[in-house]
Amino acid sequence: MPVEILADIIRQRLNAITPAAALQEVVEGYYGYTCGETNEKLWATLDGHPVLIFLLNPPYNIEFTGANTATLEDAFFCCYGLLHTYIRPWKNDMRLLVVKFTCNGLYRLLQQPLTAVTSTPLISIAAIWEEAGIQLAKQVRSMAIPEEQAAILDTFLLSRLPAYKEAAYLIQQAVAHIREHKGQLNVRDLCLQLNVNYKWLERNFKKQLGITPKTYISTIRFLHAYLNTGNREESLTRIALGHGYYDQNHFIKEFRKHTGRTPSLT
Repeated sequence: MPVEILADIIRQRLNAITPAAALQEVVEGYYGYTCGETNEKLWATLDGHPVLIFLLNPPYNIEFTGANTATLEDAFFCCYGLLHTYIRPWKNDMRLLVVKFTCNGLYRLLQQPLTAVTSTPLISIAAIWEEAGIQLAKQVRSMAIPEEQAAILDTFLLSRLPAYKEAAYLIQQAVAHIREHKGQLNVRDLCLQLNVNYKWLERNFKKQLGITPKTYISTIRFLHAYLNTGNREESLTRIALGHGYYDQNHFIKEFRKHTGRTPSLT
């Protein structure tokens, strides 16, 4: 999704609509967002948690470029990481509704590994839920009030919530620990904290989130550093060292890996 939305979620500038109680282990929240007009392509990224995005006004499509090239309509999922992925410029007042899943919420909803569902980080809602997904997108955008949109989503997702819930508390605990430390730890520390071995942790991370714990840690650490690049009072060196990078060059290398660009404080 556009990094500006993710930044506002991380900084708690957006108020989430809370899902139904039975969905709260699956869905973190529903976020309405209106994007301003841009003449430049937008960096699209995730914080390791999958999202489902509904396009609420015409032309109901969005075009991605870069490492992941796709034109998606109505609604679509973003999974895994989005390295070097951008959204083409769009007109003013583009309205979106973002369903942000918990770390392993989409896995628990679908009851299968994300890698078995899709090999690409961008996938249409129809590819997952076929005609029912297309109709859901139409129902959601037919409602003008966010709470009404959330109610439709609650009903749909509850109907697909499996009766059997696989225990996944250790992965949730791992994710919470990573986010608490803003990604400034390594996988060995995480294994010691959880009292699990590396192979178990990697296997279950990939099964439930579609990415490795190392990738998740790297993503969280980079996003926290990235948000500080807008602070003109902070040098790149201070930002790098303050977020656990060896030096400025290490941070620049990570910046290029995630965005395909070099950092700027302007």
